[in-house]
Amino acid sequence: MGYRKVYRTVDEQTTKKMVKMLQRHGIMAYGKSEGAGEILQITTGIPYQGRVVYVKEEQAEEAKKRIADWEKKGEFPEPLRTQSHTPKARIAALIWVIIIVVMGILFNIGFSMFR
Repeated sequence: MGYRKVYRTVDEQTTKKMVKMLQRHGIMAYGKSEGAGEILQITTGIPYQGRVVYVKEEQAEEAKKRIADWEKKGEFPEPLRTQSHTPKARIAALIWVIIIVVMGILFNIGFSMFR
């Protein structure tokens, strides 16, 4: 008797709304944030998981049917299938990594000069 993932999204509000609606229909559900931070995702290649809704295993099929119905009605956005980072986010993360490395080198040079 465990829990199973039934829905993924990047939006926290959607996750909360999904959990509340499932609970109103008698399905034990909870939301959880998964995945690494933005810089770690981009620099190490760890995939972004987003926010996930879990339900009890024996209620998973019922939950999936209800979620599919709600999606058809347009109450929720399409579930997260794949998540890729925009070029802008990749460039921003790369710039921060470069800034941190340059600052570390400058600190080492300054520290060794006054030694």
